[in-house]
Amino acid sequence: MVRIGVALPIGKDIEMLKYCTNNLIKRSGLEFRKDWDLFIVCGWNTSQECYDYIEKMGFNKIQISIPENQYWFQSIYDCWNACYKPFEVFPEIEIMITTGSDQVFYYNFLKNLTQFSAPDNIINCRLIERGYCPSIHLTVDFGKVGQDFKIQGFDKYCSVISKNKVITEQELGHRADAMPFTVHRKVWEKFKDSVTNNLMVPLTEQGITGDTDFFDKARAGGIKILKCCNAISYHMGGGETKMVEQERK
Repeated sequence: MVRIGVALPIGKDIEMLKYCTNNLIKRSGLEFRKDWDLFIVCGWNTSQECYDYIEKMGFNKIQISIPENQYWFQSIYDCWNACYKPFEVFPEIEIMITTGSDQVFYYNFLKNLTQFSAPDNIINCRLIERGYCPSIHLTVDFGKVGQDFKIQGFDKYCSVISKNKVITEQELGHRADAMPFTVHRKVWEKFKDSVTNNLMVPLTEQGITGDTDFFDKARAGGIKILKCCNAISYHMGGGETKMVEQERK
């Protein structure tokens, strides 16, 4: 029985969609469509090429409607909130995980990320950024898919830092928030909006971004925020994000 869902919003970049989904399926450590399934969120500039590939692969599709002139930051959160729609449709799903099309994964990623998941915690991946912007995460530039991605260097680095354990934010020394992260059904039920079922707002009245606000509320509500040290993801950036930013200028 499928008890884990992974949701991925996609825009125009077909090559990123292909690479990310193939990489995740091969490196999940779990059986695709038996232990977990994939949900692609479409509707924000999603290309026909991407739609065709989703149909060809038989991936689940979550279709949303994004107003043409809507501010891009709102659109991002519309996509992220849509990632939790499978909870509404598939009662057997216990855990949802959101990822981006510009992320790649070390071996056994889903198996490792979900092994510690429980109704009273959120398990965050160990995230590696390229280092183009200031970050609390590890920063190593392994390049980008379609250009100069150094997957052997990425794998070698991960083999050194990978540890089969979770650590607290106190042990980590800073916030553990990092996408992808697990959201257990019980966490979603406790913190979703009672009307819209949305988990996050784009920006609070205090100027706090929605994902940070969600983690703050979860932490204050007794949810343990943990980091899994052998569920490692590399965020290449420069894919959907860069494309959208250029189009919005």
